[in-house]
Amino acid sequence: MTEHPYMQTGIVVPDLEAAMAELSEAMGLTWAEPRDREIGPWRIRVVFAHQGPPYVELIEGSPGTPWDPSVAHMDHL
Repeated sequence: MTEHPYMQTGIVVPDLEAAMAELSEAMGLTWAEPRDREIGPWRIRVVFAHQGPPYVELIEGSPGTPWDPSVAHMDHL
């Protein structure tokens, strides 16, 4: 059995569907259904890849939030 040093990585993206399509083509990932979430006063959209670990989580936030999508970046590992 192969152990993984981490379980998931969260990536903030400006367009959830576009990022899903790009990573599907580049890495062969398939996705669960995107979900809306509320964290405190903020709303985000998230989706997880079916493949893993490590699992890929994509996060689409709004400008001015901790998940500001103006520049794609890693949120957590």
